[in-house]
Amino acid sequence: MLITRDDIQHIGDEETLFHFLEEKLNVPIPEGTTLAQIALPLPLAFLGLDKSIAEQIIDCHDFSGLPQDSLGARRPFLIRFRSEQNYPEILREVAKSLYQRKTDPADLLFMCTGEYFRPFAFAYFGDSGTENWNTEVLTVFTWTQGNTRINTNSEHDLSVLFLSEEEPSTKPDDTLETERRPSDYRGKSNPKDLLTKLQGTGSSLNQYREWDIHTGINLANKYAFVIDGDTCEQLRKEDPNSADLIEQFPDKPEKWRWKLDNVIYIPNSKNKRRPPWPWSGRRDVLEAERIFTESYPAISAHMSVYKNNLKNAANPVEFYWEFPSRNILQLLERPKIIYRTNSISMQAAYDSSHRFVTSATHFIPTTDLSLLAILNSKLFGWFAHRKYKSPNSKSKQLRFTQENMNKAPIAPRTEEQKAKLSGLVQQILDEPYNSDEPYNSKVPNIEEEIDGLVYELYELTPAEIALIEEESNQ
Repeated sequence: MLITRDDIQHIGDEETLFHFLEEKLNVPIPEGTTLAQIALPLPLAFLGLDKSIAEQIIDCHDFSGLPQDSLGARRPFLIRFRSEQNYPEILREVAKSLYQRKTDPADLLFMCTGEYFRPFAFAYFGDSGTENWNTEVLTVFTWTQGNTRINTNSEHDLSVLFLSEEEPSTKPDDTLETERRPSDYRGKSNPKDLLTKLQGTGSSLNQYREWDIHTGINLANKYAFVIDGDTCEQLRKEDPNSADLIEQFPDKPEKWRWKLDNVIYIPNSKNKRRPPWPWSGRRDVLEAERIFTESYPAISAHMSVYKNNLKNAANPVEFYWEFPSRNILQLLERPKIIYRTNSISMQAAYDSSHRFVTSATHFIPTTDLSLLAILNSKLFGWFAHRKYKSPNSKSKQLRFTQENMNKAPIAPRTEEQKAKLSGLVQQILDEPYNSDEPYNSKVPNIEEEIDGLVYELYELTPAEIALIEEESNQ
């Protein structure tokens, strides 16, 4: 029988799962029954799995509550996973345990889902009577709710399970097509094919109106404005009013959050909102400088060291102690995602409280943390290393320019998916932060969960995930 795209899209809870099993797999499910009534819940302790494996499973159910002769050749076995990423490997561990407990895994049809029955996959072992489930052929075919293709990783024909002999293998446009691959799930995907798939997913970043990319402020001399902690304290000691012009800003890149530095914050008079600077509007530059020196003597003395350099800058300003004119101050005051223009990897961070970044940094004014999750994912990191390498073949730098990033493919996300990704990112941001040891042991686990959700967004197959995971760990 045919499985249409609608059949898959409608699976989202117990009721719709039962309908699918009954209508498409002919599993006899009495009306009004619950999962617990017809499927035996197996405690993870019963399976005897390693802790690291057990932690990746939500629960298991064996459909042994139905008459044995009504289930056909393979008995359904439902496993809900916390992440789509590693379920083939986990299935092999489950198979070992079941075999030791006198259950032949080859008699089972494994239904693999997430917590809310999405994404959805079927898997089965091709033989029986083996003790080496690491090498036994595992057929996996999977799809997500937005995909119209079932990706099959096996030499077995999908029709063994899904198509009757009377029905043609060529299906109408609204049915799921099959893709045959000659290797099992451990086989690698073709990098070029994966790049093409990613670039065809969703929309480019610049097509989202709410996500405009901006460059930070280009200081004529960074050392005139960016100061270390000792200089900061000295200026405040010499003149308490110096504190009015000293702020912190994210300067040293780290994933999720950046280390802070100090900046002498003097926006250009043309851009500053009220109140204006005491020297603003003065036509006589010397008079303006005198007022600046009287208002902030310690900072004026500090700036005078760089006076000639600042005056002779490529883009000179009216008052050398001010920032170059840029009409982006209001944007900088908003919550934003920030990242280095050139870096060996994407290390995007979220900043909600600072008003300045340098021109070495790009920023996207947004509160959508699901975008930050995508940018910091292994998937995007793999994509960036393939697409954004520096023209200098010896350099390891990646070029996250506006031109490159505007073309970055961003997968569509439902409100539920946005909320889940944003919640995980917020958990990371809420972790105690120490500059010497930024994150505790919880963060890698959260990042792994984020990676799994991003793989799902881009509808990656197990082989494609394996390729990204392997190359990301090199």
